[in-house]
Order: sequence, then structure tokens, then C-alpha cells
Amino acid sequence: MLSNEEVKDIAALAKLKVGDDEAILYASQLSVVLKYMEQLEAVDVNLKDIDWRALMPDFSNRMAEDEAFDWPQEEREIALSQAQREGKLIKVKKVL
Repeated sequence: MLSNEEVKDIAALAKLKVGDDEAILYASQLSVVLKYMEQLEAVDVNLKDIDWRALMPDFSNRMAEDEAFDWPQEEREIALSQAQREGKLIKVKKVL
């Protein structure tokens, strides 16, 4: 378990002010994290044998079909009344 002084030293490196009560709390919390990290270090992982492509989701052909639907008449009239028109067409700003 980390001591209160070690926690205060770590806090000083991070330019944080830590009181005695906080140091006691943080010492126990950081100790739990460090024990978990020790468990993770014990796991033998050979990264050479992993097929990374098998772990990636399939991103091919993820386009959804276009679906046309009608707006409610009231919403359509409000939207169209605010649009600029050129003849029968609605004028919009350039996208590109």
C-alpha cells in the first residue's frame, strides 16, 4: 500500500495540493489500482499471433437504403414558405 508521503509526492509532481485526509483516501484508492495493474502485467499476451483483422468489425457495405416519407402537410407548408424559389425549383446554398 502506498504511504501518505508517497501520495503527497505524486500530488506534488502533478502540482496538486493534497491534505492529510485526502492523502489517506487516495493512498488506498491508488493501491487498489496498482494491484490491478500488477494482475494485468501477469497476463501473457503474445501479440504476434493475433489476427487483428478478426477483431475489427466488418465495415463493408454499411450504407442504409434511402427511404422516402411524406412530411405532414403543415410542416411542409412552413418549410416551403421560407424557401427562396427559382421558378418551380427551391434555391439552396452551395454545398461545395
